[in-house]
Amino acid sequence: MQFVLPLRPRGHAGVVVVKYSVRSRILVAGCYGRVLRAMPERLLDFEPELVSLVARVSDAGIVCGAWQLLGTMPGFSREGWPAHTFSWKDDSGRWFVDEFDKDDTTTRIRSTRAARSYAETFPNSILHDEFTLQGHLSIILDAKELLWEEWLARREADANRISPD
Repeated sequence: MQFVLPLRPRGHAGVVVVKYSVRSRILVAGCYGRVLRAMPERLLDFEPELVSLVARVSDAGIVCGAWQLLGTMPGFSREGWPAHTFSWKDDSGRWFVDEFDKDDTTTRIRSTRAARSYAETFPNSILHDEFTLQGHLSIILDAKELLWEEWLARREADANRISPD
């Protein structure tokens, strides 16, 4: 299923619910950006490899209505959307990689100590609520948008410098 969640201070982001466990009310979401200025009226075209953030999150944003349902993605297959391996760091600075059950977002199959470089290739295992996800995604997408705007400004400045007067 595809939802749109509000960002701070403005705009929206697309979210694909990749996996959901009714028993625990925890889902795995693929979050996408660029920032959407207006609420979309139809499903958005998302590809798994273009995800901005993969997160474990409670379903409170759906239950309370903060996330707006866009619809079910035709032909959606969970296998194409990575959503069962996450990493985390303990208080001693040691990194771990956890593999979760493919059908249950809370059943950990194994936890393995890992090198930081390997662990950081997986999404972080932090469990978000709707507000921390909103804040974290807002920061990520704001940074992406700022970089994009800087790139456009630099490109325009370069074009103005090169063009003959």
